[in-house]
Amino acid sequence: MLLNIYFYRKLSGAILMSLSGKLRRIFCILLPLSFLCSYGYSQTMASLLKKWDKARADKDYRQKSGNIPLVLKIADHYRYTYPDSSLMYARVALDLSKAQNSVESEKKALNSIAKVYYIKGEYNLSMEASSRVLLLSAGENSNIIVADAINNMGLVLLGQTKYHDAIPEFRKAAQLNQRFKNRSSLAANYINLGICFDETSKPDSALFYLRKAVGFALETSNANMRDMAFNRIGHTYFNAGNYTEAIDYYEEVIKITKNNWERSFANIGLAKVYYQQEQYKAAIRHATTGLYMANKMNVKWDASEASKVLSEAYAKTGDFRNAYYFSRLNKRYDDSLMSEAKEKEINYLNLKRKMAENQQLVRDNKLKNQEIKLNELIFILIGVAALFIVVFIAYIIRSNRKQKLLNLRLNKKNKDIELQKDKIEQQNKELSRLNYTKDQLFYILSHDLRAPLASVQQASELLCDECFSPGEQKIIVEGFYREITSVYNMLNNMLYWAASQQKGIKANRSLIDLSAISHELLDVYEIVARNKGISLINEQKLPVWVNADPDQVKVIIQNLVGNAIKFTNTGGLVRLFFDEDELYYKLHVKDTGVGITEEKIERLFTAVGKSISTYGTNSETGTGLGLVLVKEFTGANGGNLEVRSSHGEGSEFIVSFQKKLDYVLNEDYDHDE
Repeated sequence: MLLNIYFYRKLSGAILMSLSGKLRRIFCILLPLSFLCSYGYSQTMASLLKKWDKARADKDYRQKSGNIPLVLKIADHYRYTYPDSSLMYARVALDLSKAQNSVESEKKALNSIAKVYYIKGEYNLSMEASSRVLLLSAGENSNIIVADAINNMGLVLLGQTKYHDAIPEFRKAAQLNQRFKNRSSLAANYINLGICFDETSKPDSALFYLRKAVGFALETSNANMRDMAFNRIGHTYFNAGNYTEAIDYYEEVIKITKNNWERSFANIGLAKVYYQQEQYKAAIRHATTGLYMANKMNVKWDASEASKVLSEAYAKTGDFRNAYYFSRLNKRYDDSLMSEAKEKEINYLNLKRKMAENQQLVRDNKLKNQEIKLNELIFILIGVAALFIVVFIAYIIRSNRKQKLLNLRLNKKNKDIELQKDKIEQQNKELSRLNYTKDQLFYILSHDLRAPLASVQQASELLCDECFSPGEQKIIVEGFYREITSVYNMLNNMLYWAASQQKGIKANRSLIDLSAISHELLDVYEIVARNKGISLINEQKLPVWVNADPDQVKVIIQNLVGNAIKFTNTGGLVRLFFDEDELYYKLHVKDTGVGITEEKIERLFTAVGKSISTYGTNSETGTGLGLVLVKEFTGANGGNLEVRSSHGEGSEFIVSFQKKLDYVLNEDYDHDE
C-alpha cells in the first residue's frame, strides 16, 4: 500500500509541474479517484501475491511446477494496469520454465512477454518473443499456444498499420482456436479482425467481428475482452461519424471497466469525439485523464494519441503555450514508437520465422522419403493385384463366351428364346467391351510397362558391374526414379480405369484444401520437371476450399501435371493457378508444350491405348487412360472440364470444383465492397 502511495506521488508530481493551472486542478480530482481504484485492485491481487510469497519461502521453489501457472496468473492480472510489473513476473515464469526444462511453460511465458511489450509499444521485442515461441514449436502440431503467438505477431503488424498483412495472421489464429475449441481466445482474434477492418474503412465488417467478440467475451466471462470490444465498437462508430453511439460505448466502458488500459482508451476516444463536436473543454478533460492513465502504465501509443488531442484542443481554445508543449510531447512519443532500427529487426525476425518453417519442410521431406520406400513395397503388391485382375477378366470373358454359345443353341431349339433377344444383344455389347478392355490391358502390360522395367533391369546390371563413376551412377539413379514413377502412375491409372469399368465411379466428397493438395503433388513432380529442364510453378498460396473426393482430385491433378511435363520441351513452363466464379473454383494447368490438334481433342476423353497415346517430347510412354479418368472423376465430383489448345502453342486444362460457400473463416463478411 505504501509503495502505491509513493508511486502516485512521484508520477503525479512530475506531470503537474509541466501543466497549466486548469489542468492541475483536473489532476487533483483524478489523483484520489485513481488511488481508490488502485486500492481495490491491490486487494484482489493480495491472495495471489500471498501465495507467491509462501511459495518462494520453499528453498526448492524453482523446481515446483505449480509455481509457473501462479506467476503467469499474476503477470496476466497486472498486464493492463501495471505492464512493467507484468513483464517482471512473466520473466520470472520464463526463468522457472527453463530451470524445470518445461518447453510448454517456456512458450506460455514468452507469449505473456510478447503481449506486455505490445502494450508498451515496443514492437520489435514483442515480435522477437513471439518468434521464439514458433521456433520452439517447429515440428510440432499446431495448438492454442502457437495460435496465441500468431495472434501476437498479427498485433505487431497491426501496430505498424500493416492491416492487410495482419488479417491473415488473425484468421490463422482464429482457425486454430476454433479447432481446439478455445473460445476465450476467439474473442481476442475477432477484436483484432474488427480493428483491421475499421482501420481500412470497412465499418460493417468491423462491427460484425466486434459483436461476435462481445458474444464470446460474455460467454467466457472475460471482462477485459468485453471492455476492449466495447471500446473498439465506439472507435468504429467514431470513424463512421456516428458520435452519439460512440459516446454511449465509451461511457459504458468508463463506468464498468477495472482495466486502466481500456479506461485510458475510452477517455481518449471521448476526447476525440468532443473535439469533433467543438466541445474543447470536455475534450481536454478526457484527454488529460487518458494521458494520466497512459503515463501510469507507460503505454506509449495511448500517450501519443492523448497528447495529440490536447495539443489540438488547446490550440482551438487559444492556449498556445500548452498547445506547443503537448505538440512537442506528442512528437517525442511518435518518434519512440517505431524507429528504422526496430523495423529492420522485425524484418530479421520475420526471416527467422521463415527459417523455422523451412526446418519443418526439411522434416516433411524426410517423412516423404520414408513414404517413397513404403510405396515401393506397395508397388509390388499392385503388380500382384494387376495380375489377379487380368486372370479375373479372362475368367469373365470365358464365362461370357460359354453363355453366348448356350444362348445360340437354345435359340435354334426354341423360338420362345426370341423374347430374350434384347438381353443377348446387351450381353454381346458387354462382351465386346470386355474384349476391348482385355486387349488394352495386354497392350499396356506388354509394351508400356515392360519397356521401362526392362530399361531399369538393364541399367541395374550395368551398375552391378561397377563400371560407372559416381556422377554417372547418379544420372542412372535419377533415370530409375523417372521410369519407376512412370510405371507407378500408369499402374494407378490402369487400376482406377479397370475399377470404373467394373463398378462405375462413386465420389466420396468432403471439404478439402485444393491448394494444399496441388502443393503436395507438385513436390513429387518437381524432380521430374527439373530433370527435364522444365519450370514447374504453383501460383496459389492461400487455401482453396472445395467439395470433392480427395483421392480422385489427386488423380486429376497428377494426370494433368504429368501430361503437361510429358508434352513440354526442355526450357518450357508448366503453371498451376486458380480463379473463381460464384459457384466454382477453377484449377488451371497450363503448359508451353507441343499442343493438341483439333481432331485429337474430339477423341481425347473417350479413346485409350495406342489409338490415342503418343510419345512425349523425351520419348516418354503413356497409356491414354489418364485423361479418361480426369473426365470421369471431374464429372463424378460435380465439376466441369475444359480444354484450350492449339497445335504447337501449348495446352490449358481447366477443371472446375464446387465451392464450400458456408465456410465462415475463409470468406470475408464484408458489406463495404
